[in-house]
Amino acid sequence: MRSRPRILASSSRRPATLAGLIEVGKRVVSNFAEHRMATYAAALAYRGLFGLFPFMLLLVMLLGIFGPPKAVDRLVEEAKAQQTEQFPQQLQPVVEQGREQIKPLEDVARRAQKQADGELILIGIGVALWSVSALASTLADAFNTAYGLVDTRRWWKVLALSLASGPIVALAVIVAVVLMLAGTQLVEGVAAVLGLRELFVLLWGWLHYPVALVLLWVALSFVYRYSPAVTQPLRSVWLGAALAVLAWAVTSVGFSFYLANFADYGVTYGSLGAAVGLLVYLDLSASIVLAGAEMNAALHPSSADSERSRASERAGEL
Repeated sequence: MRSRPRILASSSRRPATLAGLIEVGKRVVSNFAEHRMATYAAALAYRGLFGLFPFMLLLVMLLGIFGPPKAVDRLVEEAKAQQTEQFPQQLQPVVEQGREQIKPLEDVARRAQKQADGELILIGIGVALWSVSALASTLADAFNTAYGLVDTRRWWKVLALSLASGPIVALAVIVAVVLMLAGTQLVEGVAAVLGLRELFVLLWGWLHYPVALVLLWVALSFVYRYSPAVTQPLRSVWLGAALAVLAWAVTSVGFSFYLANFADYGVTYGSLGAAVGLLVYLDLSASIVLAGAEMNAALHPSSADSERSRASERAGEL
């Protein structure tokens, strides 16, 4: 008989003093190394790099079928018209690396939009779902390791969760990135449709970064809540999600500074420089997400307590 996912008590060990914060920080660093989260981060970066583009191409095909006429062409032209000077100086190197990596996909996106038919859509859906679900499955394995759990859920439940959470989170990340990088022309077009052109454009200059970060926080809270084989209240994961999003924002600025002043992947790796830079950035981002999971796990009963309680449950069922 399979044991049910462990239910965490709502009373978490939240530090109330500076000493408590330091203790939790030490525990997070120690567990991050002990659980080999750097290895999981590398796997997530690899799967993310190869899973993101099939998912984006699927969105392009769906937009070409169900979206307004020439919507794909307008989006491509808008992306090409973006100037790195429009973004904060600290983020310009990362934006430029992303643009260099996406440029080769322009022709692929146009062909996918023109050739989108029933059979191609089915193939695209299959490839995209497999890619993002594999990413979600790897993420769940890492979270279970952080909590000291062995996933005893039925395989079809894990598969269904991966197929559901993978696309949702991938779409949320893409939307958040678009919100942060959306150009003035695109924003003005959306505002004109809503009848809020002047007010919307004025507010957008101040709110698009906070809105994008909040969206990432919601998506990450969803992942922290439902991916591990443990039942826990949503309030038990929001702190780790918030700290992870803030750390990701700071890391993005720091990585941009590093690219602008110290590293030139194009010189070292040639035509692969943009891909290598993006892979490094994805590895850093994955490490931060996993550190957030370790933070949530550190604020709850320890892995040893978890193992003892589950062992007692199994003994009682025999």
